[in-house]
Amino acid sequence: MKKLTLGVVIGICFTALIAAGVESYTVNKQTAEVNKRFGLFVFTDCNPVLEYEILGEVKSSSALALSDDYGSRRDALIKKAKKNYPNADGVLLYPETDGLSKTRADVIKFK
Repeated sequence: MKKLTLGVVIGICFTALIAAGVESYTVNKQTAEVNKRFGLFVFTDCNPVLEYEILGEVKSSSALALSDDYGSRRDALIKKAKKNYPNADGVLLYPETDGLSKTRADVIKFK
């Protein structure tokens, strides 16, 4: 009986020690949920937390979208990324500071 009680106490202590060592993710001001467009996660001016590999790059051209607004360019880049990399999980968008005509995106797949 003493061995059983000792075993239970040691088990509880061991479980408590393991639980104390587990870090929990805390939400802070940098935490956000990424929007999904046409089945791909779209990261603009941010990076994913999970590990990923870059499959390639897509660039916009003047013929890629009919207008220079952000939404049209973004959607055109996403469609081009899906066409060129069908197994992609997301895109990292990089709008250029000298105008939307040179917007590019890295196409990524999570590991």
